[in-house]
Amino acid sequence: MIRHYKKLSETQIEKLLRLWEESVKASHDFLDEKNFKIIKNYLMDFDFKGLEFLFAYEKDELIGFLGFHQEEIQMLFIHPSFFNRGFGSQLLKKAMQDFKLNKVEVNFDNKKALKFYQKFGFQIVGEYQDDFGFKLLKMQKS
Repeated sequence: MIRHYKKLSETQIEKLLRLWEESVKASHDFLDEKNFKIIKNYLMDFDFKGLEFLFAYEKDELIGFLGFHQEEIQMLFIHPSFFNRGFGSQLLKKAMQDFKLNKVEVNFDNKKALKFYQKFGFQIVGEYQDDFGFKLLKMQKS
């Protein structure tokens, strides 16, 4: 089941952050411990009020989420226990269909994410270096 939220409770934010951490540790092998901690601290202080979210649930357990602002996907993470089971695809399809989301930025070193978005028709339209020193690819679906 996928639910849409325009505003998150503190409890939802705590669950989101725990899921993010587990997902990143299991999937972002290009991220060293120092940079992981920097990004985690950034997210701990992040104001989630400017984003909307789609939460994926399995038997009332949060198993994934997609955060977005206007037409751009800001984050998509799945709990490692649910990797490769189609939940990321379900979130992305709902985001594209119901909210007309057609932009995303992907870390250059995150080859799995790059392939995932390309599978759905996203193409690289630019690149830049973020505040953490990572090269990001701007992607868009036409």
